[in-house]
Amino acid sequence: MEDLEELVKKIEAEMPSVDFSEEFSIHKISPEYVEYMLYPNSYYRAFAVMIKMFGYKKIIEVGTQDGASAIALSKHAELVTTYDIGDLGKFINSNDKIEKIKLGNSMDCINLDYDSYDLVFIDIDHAGIVEPLIHQKLSKEYKGFVLYDDIFINDQMKSFWSSINNNKIETDWHNGVDFGLVEYI
Repeated sequence: MEDLEELVKKIEAEMPSVDFSEEFSIHKISPEYVEYMLYPNSYYRAFAVMIKMFGYKKIIEVGTQDGASAIALSKHAELVTTYDIGDLGKFINSNDKIEKIKLGNSMDCINLDYDSYDLVFIDIDHAGIVEPLIHQKLSKEYKGFVLYDDIFINDQMKSFWSSINNNKIETDWHNGVDFGLVEYI
């Protein structure tokens, strides 16, 4: 696989060209999220670029919240399966490209079938408890890229991020709390 710094540069070079107008017409995204999705260096744009660049078809997102990420992930993917323990994507209108699944609790994230997906996005509670367990599972069973959100949001996530020994890179794709890209081989 190519150098992650070079990969991030390629992704960032393409990010301003991403057009979400079709997604905005399908889904009921709030104005503040629309504004953020249109920000030239937002991770929403990075998702769309990566998925198109690598030809990813099936994406798994763990941590749906309002659904803006799932919508961005679905831009070039055939299927995005998004999991959460709370409300599932109030922004997401019924769509054949996005499958919403509710989990019983955050520990259920550990047993998901990650290896059947082309790309993994982890954006859960940021307590630094479940993320390391998911990382352990991915290290054994998954080959590909994993995106971690909010890697510097608190001491627990900083500790989790520093414990990862895989090829990884931090980006500024998420407004100062940063975003991590990890390669599992």
